[in-house]
Amino acid sequence: MRHYLYLIILALGFSGCTKAPTQEELERREAEAAKAAAKESYDLLMAGDYDRFVESRADASMMPASYREQIATACRQTMAQQVEAHAGIISYEISNARIDSTQNVMLVFLKLNYADETQEEIVVPMVKREGNWKIK
Repeated sequence: MRHYLYLIILALGFSGCTKAPTQEELERREAEAAKAAAKESYDLLMAGDYDRFVESRADASMMPASYREQIATACRQTMAQQVEAHAGIISYEISNARIDSTQNVMLVFLKLNYADETQEEIVVPMVKREGNWKIK
């Protein structure tokens, strides 16, 4: 009889472990995944790996090679402009992410820290493609 009681308690314990996540929990998980993907992409940009940064975009596989090169060149020029304007970006922080259900995107907020001690917040729209978050 005592063994049955342990089995019932054990079964009740396992049933609590399989509780379905709430919508809020699912959105939080998606926001964390989108923030991690944005961090990977912006780490590439900060390291000067512009080609791989462009490849982290959702539409990269549909771009002709010449267009990908143009986007990478534009990234290189933008980073050079930041050096001229603010002595460069020294770091960034991901401050938040929230879903925009009307546009079906996750908005990731990044705070750029410049060498001249100024800061700027930018919004990076992320979309889910084939199970992975990518820059829109």
